[in-house]
Amino acid sequence: MNKNPECLDEIFDKKSFRKIKIEETKFLIKKTEYDALMQMLEETGTKIKEVKEYCDSYCFKKRFGVGIENGAITHLQINNYGLHYNMRELSGSINELRELKSLDLCNNKISEISRIKDLQKLEKLYLGYNWISSIEGIEKLNQLKILNFEKNEITDMALLENLTQLKELYLVDNMITKIKGLGNLAQLEILDLGTNKITEIKGMENLTQLQHLELHNNLITEIKGLENLKQLQHLNLYNNLITEIKGLENLKQLQHLNLDNNPITEIKGIENLTQLKTLNLSIITEIKGIEKLNQLTQLKF
Repeated sequence: MNKNPECLDEIFDKKSFRKIKIEETKFLIKKTEYDALMQMLEETGTKIKEVKEYCDSYCFKKRFGVGIENGAITHLQINNYGLHYNMRELSGSINELRELKSLDLCNNKISEISRIKDLQKLEKLYLGYNWISSIEGIEKLNQLKILNFEKNEITDMALLENLTQLKELYLVDNMITKIKGLGNLAQLEILDLGTNKITEIKGMENLTQLQHLELHNNLITEIKGLENLKQLQHLNLYNNLITEIKGLENLKQLQHLNLDNNPITEIKGIENLTQLKTLNLSIITEIKGIEKLNQLTQLKF
């Protein structure tokens, strides 16, 4: 029987299994997984009797959540919202949760994740707002579809190259200087590399399914390397060092383009983007070429 992550109401002992009551439904859970869960909670300073007041039923984006399927934990969320202490490392007990499909450990102080390599059934992994600098271990999780490393201290993306099932990748607000490890991620639809230290757009030639690309708040000087992204609908290049609009001619599906806060003085190279609905540009005293956009009937500035 499947159960989505919901509020944990009661946990009490048995012999080889433990019984968990979620809402009004009781589930049996394997003892090894029960013990692993208890250890992880203990490491956040949380007593099990306190969990209920921290929970928010039917919500997988706040505090604590657990999902049970066939006696195993398949969904787990332990955030710092309302819990006593931040989790500082991945507990060794996490290796017992081998049926996990979704894991959310955002808003902690985790700095090292190599133990995650054994959770090879993971499809969704959320590790935003931690202290992670190395992503060693992530290369083993080739079933991942969603990966969130938002607001960490990551500098190197290369170990992502084996994650060929990824559809969504969030690396916003890290310390990345070079785009690497994306060559095999042909199924990627959403990529967020905003707020890093990237100077050049490259390594995206194979991302032919990409629909949403965030490159805002970087150090990019030239628009290039996007020619093959023919499914792209949303492109954000806000707050870079771009002086010329070019390299967008093939992006016929583009609907939203943000070039605000760049030193651009002339509009060109987008006259044939007939699906374009929004265009953001900084207000400059004199900007050339605006008359070329008359045929873009859906466009709003």
